[in-house]
Amino acid sequence: MERRRHRRFKVDGRAIAYYRTNSPKVAEIIDISPGGVALSHVGGAEAPDSRFELEIVFPDRTDYVDRIPCVAVSDCRIDSESRTRRCGASFGKLTGQQQAKIQTFIDTFCWRADC
Repeated sequence: MERRRHRRFKVDGRAIAYYRTNSPKVAEIIDISPGGVALSHVGGAEAPDSRFELEIVFPDRTDYVDRIPCVAVSDCRIDSESRTRRCGASFGKLTGQQQAKIQTFIDTFCWRADC
């Protein structure tokens, strides 16, 4: 059963995100929606319900969204032989500017993902 409230969108190209929980991480955005994001990262797992702030850099490096409050929903290995992990996070309470920038990011750099 689908629990998501928002459609997810794949990034056309590469978009980088930075965040800090137990240690600073650089991640690649797998998909994004107005309500959350899936990130690919290397390193330790994020515990469900752990909170962190995220910074998203637009693929063309012209803009970014910072201090996005997030809560980790899941974190698992992408495959059994890789150290790469997939972290799913929901956004916390966003400011109007953060909401607008995330929507601009989706409208400009993403395409609909049916996943």
